[in-house]
Amino acid sequence: MNRSMWLATMLLLAVGCKGGDDDTASGESDTDTDSDSDTDTDADTDSDTDTDSDTDSDTDADTDTEPAMAWSGDYELPDDGIALWADRDGDYVGLSVGVGDFDGDGANDVVAPAVYRMSGGDFGVGQVAVALGPITADVDLGKAWVTIEGSGDAQAYFGAEIAALPDGDHDSLVVAEPGSVKGSSPATDATVYLFRDLDGGPLDPADADVIWSSGHDRDALGSSMAIADFDADGTEDLILGAPFYMESSYYNGLVYGISGGAVDTDLEDAPLRIYGESTSPWVYLGAALTNLGDVDGDGDDDLAIHGDGLVSIFHGPLEGPMLSTDAEATVDVTWTYDYQGTLAPAGDVDGDGTVDLLIGNPNEQPDGTCCQPGAAWLINGTRLDKGSIPLVLADWKINGFTNEEHNLGYEVATAGDIDGDGHAEVILSAPGDGEYGYWSGAVLYFAGPLSGTDDPDDATASFHGSAGATVSKSLLPAVDVTGDGLRDVVMGAPYLSDSGGAESAVFIVPGLAL
Repeated sequence: MNRSMWLATMLLLAVGCKGGDDDTASGESDTDTDSDSDTDTDADTDSDTDTDSDTDSDTDADTDTEPAMAWSGDYELPDDGIALWADRDGDYVGLSVGVGDFDGDGANDVVAPAVYRMSGGDFGVGQVAVALGPITADVDLGKAWVTIEGSGDAQAYFGAEIAALPDGDHDSLVVAEPGSVKGSSPATDATVYLFRDLDGGPLDPADADVIWSSGHDRDALGSSMAIADFDADGTEDLILGAPFYMESSYYNGLVYGISGGAVDTDLEDAPLRIYGESTSPWVYLGAALTNLGDVDGDGDDDLAIHGDGLVSIFHGPLEGPMLSTDAEATVDVTWTYDYQGTLAPAGDVDGDGTVDLLIGNPNEQPDGTCCQPGAAWLINGTRLDKGSIPLVLADWKINGFTNEEHNLGYEVATAGDIDGDGHAEVILSAPGDGEYGYWSGAVLYFAGPLSGTDDPDDATASFHGSAGATVSKSLLPAVDVTGDGLRDVVMGAPYLSDSGGAESAVFIVPGLAL
């Protein structure tokens, strides 16, 4: 693909009146021909010429420029993207990734952890680097705006999960050190750090404004995180999963909710605590969780939490101690490894006005096959109001290639409604995809609406790496990080070379203007 195609940006025009009657006689202070007090020709109070209340040139209520051109065909990385390159060998940058506006300038910044970084001879201590947005060219992470070197034990994995918690005119950075990486059991005790006012330069975990530690041995606190207004007070809150929390020798799991208005609350006093409850000794509640959005139509955020072979749906507002069995609805996803799998809001894929749910399991393996081809499913959000849904009755399923270690569904995310047709698109990771070389990895892009059963060849577009890159070991919902108002795809590629992770990277595939 021609690199210049995706570097094209949409020109936004603020069109004023060039003639016409003076409308000051009606009591307005402008000289255009409409009935409001701005200088454009529509009837809202912003400075563009559409009929919504934001400052872009489309007719929705956000600040991106949709519709845009949908991706199609194959994209090869790094040639068709922008790269945030690791600054030293063995860092494995791209095992996790995050995004937020940490300096408050209105542009999204990208967080690129080096989860396996060694320190003092210890493997997996970790490091976090923050690159300032907008990002329009390759970045050397050795020159990142902020770096935070982990200071924990070997295999503490500082930066294994990242979140951005809204905090006034900017975001606070939340960094998890869970003692484990995705899909594995913890090797050390866990800690989560919150940095409120990043200002550039090197930092240490001890510089964090808030530090949470549950006091429970190896509970993998922070191995899953989400941002949601769980108490419906108008302030975004932090959700932390601890899937290896033990009670009576069982891995019940525990999910904490910390109020955004009182982030210095100790975990034992957290206003929301959801405990895994089952006769099974392996519940792992909180192995995956997400802010699903509003599926029951009351205007409040609802949570989807995986554990005990179920995705449990909790309708907000939520407070106090609860049990996993208090969920209003469930999806039965019984798997061999209950501490693995992924969840994400899909956006409104079917166009019915309700957000839908994406579920991924990279270890899905049909009977009589080998190699964990993986799979992902879509559940219509209107079905998540109450009751139980067996996964075999999902509204859409995509299977990885049979007898290949495709690991489809390792990450799942929404791309938003890129093409403006009223149906959200979805992006799915398959880090084991080998179409362009063994473990080259791929992100698959599917345009909505979706129904029935598909396979990877049905994707509208794919973004892939070279042999061994494992592109898509991490994946964000499509988000504008290049500053042009178009959604971009951001993914990790931690194994780009054959020299043990040298030249690992986070890749960005920019959105396309019409």
